[in-house]
Amino acid sequence: MKIKTKLTLLFTLVIAILLLILNFYIYSLSKSYASSDFFKRLHDRVYATANIFLEADEAGKDPKVFKVFQEKYLEKLPGETIRVYDSLNQPAFISDSISRAFPISVIEKTRKEITYQTKENNKYTYGIYYLDNQGNFVILVTAVDEIGDEKLYHLRNTLIIGFVFSIIFVFFIGRFFIKQVFTPLREMNKQINKISETNMNLKLDEGNKKDELAELAMTFNRMLARIKNAFELQQNFVTNASH
Repeated sequence: MKIKTKLTLLFTLVIAILLLILNFYIYSLSKSYASSDFFKRLHDRVYATANIFLEADEAGKDPKVFKVFQEKYLEKLPGETIRVYDSLNQPAFISDSISRAFPISVIEKTRKEITYQTKENNKYTYGIYYLDNQGNFVILVTAVDEIGDEKLYHLRNTLIIGFVFSIIFVFFIGRFFIKQVFTPLREMNKQINKISETNMNLKLDEGNKKDELAELAMTFNRMLARIKNAFELQQNFVTNASH
């Protein structure tokens, strides 16, 4: 493998690693923001529910109060379930067709820690221990962030596609510039191939005499001068010896 090919691959590898780190950071930050934003939405729904409970209590604890409020003011989230539990861990206020309830362990943990939040796969759960003069309640809500998951899905695909095209672009750009860097070496190699015992007066172009290539050319020219002197001494010796 030629040196310029190795340098091109090494340059591409370094850029690929940097892009992977950057893409991972962007995706992780976006995922963290999406989770925080959805937990904030569940937080608002929990406290909206708490406020409605006070109204429901004044309205004879009619579970239709919250349902009307939800349909009028709250956009129903995918897979949403809201439950309110009294001090005996029994459902209160809200009644709907969803039979699935929260585990007793989650209710007790919420009561103990005041606030509770967790995420399993794509399902979020948020709860609070709400203190009220009518009683103390645990309010829990769970839902699926389908919109957030879809945004992350598109972001992930965009980052992957962008990464692939970026690496291809970097490879060819790196190859082009490294080829330009090696152009003086190719010219130097052509000049060296022209030098033989019959034209040892030729010298390499030393360029600006400041960079590494110029130093290499000057070193080669000095070596060539010593070889020329040695060759001339040998010729003189042979000529003198023949006489």
